[in-house]
Amino acid sequence: MSVSLSVSRGGAQMLLSVSFSALVVASEPINLVPRSSPSAQDAPLYWCSWLAQGRMWMNNATVSGATSPAQQETYWRKRSHEDFMVQSTFENSFTNSSDGQRVGWGWLFPPARQDLLYVLDNGWQDGAESVSKTLKLSPSQYPAFASTNKTESIAKLAAHVKGLGWKGLGLWTAGGTPMNASTIAILRDAGVALLKFDGGDVACSQTKIARTAAPDLVVEHGDCGGDCPLNSPVSGDGRWPLSAALAQAKALQCTDVFRTYDMVKILSVSEVIDRQAKLILVAHNMTTPPELASVDPPPRRLFGGSGEPVVTSALGGVIQPMRSNLRGLPLPSLFEVYVGEGQNSRQRQHREDEVVRLARWARIAPPFGIGALRDGTVEAPPLLDSNVLLDSHNFSLCDDACVISHNLEGVVVQQGAPARVTRNGLPLPDVVPMDGNVVPFVLATRFPGGKAFSITTIGRQLISGWIEPRAAVTIRLPVVPRNNVTIGVFGRYHSLTLEFEDVKTASERGGPMSVLAQDLAADSGRDVTSDVLWNGTSLTLPGSLIDEVCLVGRSREDDVSAPGLIVSLFGRPLNSW
Repeated sequence: MSVSLSVSRGGAQMLLSVSFSALVVASEPINLVPRSSPSAQDAPLYWCSWLAQGRMWMNNATVSGATSPAQQETYWRKRSHEDFMVQSTFENSFTNSSDGQRVGWGWLFPPARQDLLYVLDNGWQDGAESVSKTLKLSPSQYPAFASTNKTESIAKLAAHVKGLGWKGLGLWTAGGTPMNASTIAILRDAGVALLKFDGGDVACSQTKIARTAAPDLVVEHGDCGGDCPLNSPVSGDGRWPLSAALAQAKALQCTDVFRTYDMVKILSVSEVIDRQAKLILVAHNMTTPPELASVDPPPRRLFGGSGEPVVTSALGGVIQPMRSNLRGLPLPSLFEVYVGEGQNSRQRQHREDEVVRLARWARIAPPFGIGALRDGTVEAPPLLDSNVLLDSHNFSLCDDACVISHNLEGVVVQQGAPARVTRNGLPLPDVVPMDGNVVPFVLATRFPGGKAFSITTIGRQLISGWIEPRAAVTIRLPVVPRNNVTIGVFGRYHSLTLEFEDVKTASERGGPMSVLAQDLAADSGRDVTSDVLWNGTSLTLPGSLIDEVCLVGRSREDDVSAPGLIVSLFGRPLNSW
């Protein structure tokens, strides 16, 4: 596997493009994370502004005089889309507070900006949602880019975003009736990389038009239907119906990225696992519709999951995080659940390092479309555990945007998903609980080419709050460990055991096989050969080692991100190179 790696030697940085087998230099730090890769540059990962816009509206509650719980509930009941939309401004996007507590959204995730598009959601346009497809940037909200020429105005915005180190700019528009070729040409000429086309257009007419006017534009569709953002009615089984998955699969076939759409934030893990696992199940053997056979380039059939990047990455999808680190601004306690904060919470806004790790993992194992793989082979069917885990929450008024519309106040809602899911030919892992009887969700994916794998454990939302239970996880990888086999390990474990098809004896290899591990948020790896256990064809990593390795790249003391590291195997002792 040839990639560009940054190797630190004697304080100097060298950029090498060689195979992993030639990289080990005794006593010198090695960066196992490539600085870039052609396939990763083509991956439309992005950060989206919508929840950050909402967070700014929430922070304004106290400024507006809503200081008591009763006043804050009234403030919440009056909430509208427009309240979020007007928060899309130059100031919120690109300026930082003088005390250093608030960071403009454009300054988020410095180690991973090069991997992420910067997507402005609903509100960047000059006017209501209904006029978004005129593609006029609001001169009052983004005065620095104002121009009488639409293309020039958006081009200034795109250039500013790239100047901050982001991979490019993406813009939201309302879905439904597609824009014509001349309108799409505005996006092309302004240098916009991605169009987030929101809802409707299940035949993907917008994709076909975009291919004629802007062949390089990534077109995303999204749709939910039914009881969205719930996966089923409160009176139902808490599961995403196969009929809904089939409806989404129809749109997936003809788009570049299909977004599995909005979910209840506090139950996002179980909801997104169930949606995406079933989407892969029903779409993995679907072929391109005849009417799209001549579309060039063909639809990419990737999938993303709004604001739930851990699940999406674990299943080989396009991460679309919405997190922001507005920690220095006051957040009314009634609104904490909605943004994933508060007592016994996931602390979603304190998990920036997770986003960095997932984005950098995509340099090694880019997301891949559902169905026919890049090498022309057909994707193996996913495996979905028959054992279903139910996450639950007792809703208060301000816990989610859907509480009022779905009459959820004071209601306990359960949403379920398979306990284990694997994609593209991996067997289901064995999971033994170590924290009582509670187990995490466990997801694993074999990436195209069969040389990169990921294994992920994800926490649970119980009535008592968010927990990250540890388990002894064992998974069989259908590969012989060689120098070009890479494993991404995400989440918290009691232990992780990797069973390989064959491992030569130490004498056959000329010495014991070496194991390197690196925090994906860091820039150097570590020899952990003496910290792991080989037992025949099995390699065991203690959970404490996984935790320890991922302290290296921690960006700040209050970041609570779950670990995310890369494990690489070398067939000879490090000191023999």
